[in-house]
Amino acid sequence: AYDMCGNSGVSASVTATVSNTVPNNPPQVWIDVPAQNANVTNRNLAVYGWATDSGGVPSYTFTVDGQPRVLSVSRGPRADVCNAVPVGDPNCPNVGWGVTLDTYGLAAGAHTIAVTAIDNLGATASISRTFQIVNASPTAWVGYPNLGRTVSGSSVNVVGWARDTDGVESVRLEMDNQPVALTYPWVRIP
Repeated sequence: AYDMCGNSGVSASVTATVSNTVPNNPPQVWIDVPAQNANVTNRNLAVYGWATDSGGVPSYTFTVDGQPRVLSVSRGPRADVCNAVPVGDPNCPNVGWGVTLDTYGLAAGAHTIAVTAIDNLGATASISRTFQIVNASPTAWVGYPNLGRTVSGSSVNVVGWARDTDGVESVRLEMDNQPVALTYPWVRIP
């Protein structure tokens, strides 16, 4: 340092540490659908929600009953989230996400889907929902012969269909509550 007369002096040295570390808070993530303990009767379950973070959320992982599932993520606008949770996400308003979960093979009863949002710096946040698989009975319909129609002869053509969200394993034809042998096997149409 110098004074007004040009005299100089030296002070003791001082050590300073500068840290440019930016705190990385985890993203915020939410599942809108399904609701907790929702009953699921369809094979394809729509799951959607949102995730936001000051650095953005570029990726997600999913598990069903703790087992990883690879699901194709669709993204969509959620201006409501950006207004309610103003963290400065660069992806706003497109912070919504959605997937379709194929429930084929899941037994009747409770199951849990979890989503983990991963931000640009690797911080994660997870949320889960439990849903109930309700296996509904298959639907069947006879188109011919029509209800109330009288038929005669030693053989009768019967036309109809059966369907189920999990597929139809077999079809049994009954007449007067008794099984009827089929001359031709039923045909499975994909």
